[in-house]
Amino acid sequence: MKVRLLTIITFVTACQAVPRINLFRPSDRPLMPEPGVPSWSNTFSIGYEGAFNIRGFRSNEDEILDIAPIDQRACLGCDKKTCVLKIFQENQNALAALKGCDPDTGPGQLANLFNINDEAGNIGRYRACGDLSVPMNLLLSYRMYFNHGLRLELHLPVIHAELKDVCWEQVDGSLPEQRLDDCLLDTIQEVSGLDIGGWKRTGVGDFVVQGVWMRNFYQNRPLLNDVAVQARLGLMFPTGLEKDDDKILAFAFGNDGAWALQFAGGIDLTFCQNYRAGVDAEFIYMFGNTRCRRIKTAANQTDLFFLNKVPVYREFGLGQQFNVYLETFDLFNCASFKINYQFLKRNDDRVDIADDRINSAFSNDERNGALSLFDWTAHSLIFMARYEPWKHYNTSPVYPSVLAWIKYGFNGKRALLANTVGIQFNLAF
Repeated sequence: MKVRLLTIITFVTACQAVPRINLFRPSDRPLMPEPGVPSWSNTFSIGYEGAFNIRGFRSNEDEILDIAPIDQRACLGCDKKTCVLKIFQENQNALAALKGCDPDTGPGQLANLFNINDEAGNIGRYRACGDLSVPMNLLLSYRMYFNHGLRLELHLPVIHAELKDVCWEQVDGSLPEQRLDDCLLDTIQEVSGLDIGGWKRTGVGDFVVQGVWMRNFYQNRPLLNDVAVQARLGLMFPTGLEKDDDKILAFAFGNDGAWALQFAGGIDLTFCQNYRAGVDAEFIYMFGNTRCRRIKTAANQTDLFFLNKVPVYREFGLGQQFNVYLETFDLFNCASFKINYQFLKRNDDRVDIADDRINSAFSNDERNGALSLFDWTAHSLIFMARYEPWKHYNTSPVYPSVLAWIKYGFNGKRALLANTVGIQFNLAF
């Protein structure tokens, strides 16, 4: 018992969320190892996932027709798959970014230099290109099994992500003030504090404490052998690296500083001794929080160019994850193979300005019209193989196993879809 308490203290003092990308979280159902030893046991897991190809998937065409018509219509007829910096808009409007800024601020003074209509043609518009990579998604988990199908789980991810090879290409058209156009992007960065270049970020995600109940109902039938039902309840601590509003696409490694509750459950059916199928659903409710964020302040502003930074309360949409799988196990007594379909979704977010003194200066429709606040989805296929060499040895003091996978993100909306490879080592004792 002392060992268990020490382990809990270690994890809690060390220390997930739904960033707009289909990376695994250590508490995800597909990564859950099978119990290797009887009740009152422990399992430690360490996994590594690396993304070798990340693509952006933008909105559906029918949605593009309804929102931000000027800069969104450029996307019509384009491939839904795109550069990661184009998941919201094909072009970024540098001039519209200056609208709605206080005249006494740097962006407001810069706006006075451009006495033109930001809706006129392609002037002031740029195409952004860049590559996003996540060379490391480290997945740490510790599970304690008790009687009556109960267990306590502790999870912590560590992530390294990079945005590199960022370049900006001006769309055809020129500004009357050509001398300022040559350095418009540099000037915007200088007066607003917004860095539109690349970045590197390393940090932990949100620490998760999760209670699990699981029970098997054995079936004496020709085809159906077992029905396993489970329920999970988790608390997510806001220990993850938050979104950096001063860098483009610098997504949060967790719930962006918000506490969250995790509700999940699933059912697994065992057929013909060596086949298993299951479905699992998980819902994440995030509590809103207040901090300074960049918001949209004019109709034609694009999501990489929000210059106004004010204290806002953000109400997060419901996070959802669904898994459906088919598995064959006990091949050669210790191997199994699984194919898993995973669907991720998060509903719309909403922001409200927390300072009443400046609330009336910005339209509610404008600030909540940013595409980066709209719902997003991601679809992935995951091919997994598990090897458990000591699975059938009841006298062994330890039960190691290894899990490997390839993930293919094939569709989505306003999301980053990564193709990844990974491996996880589990040690039950």
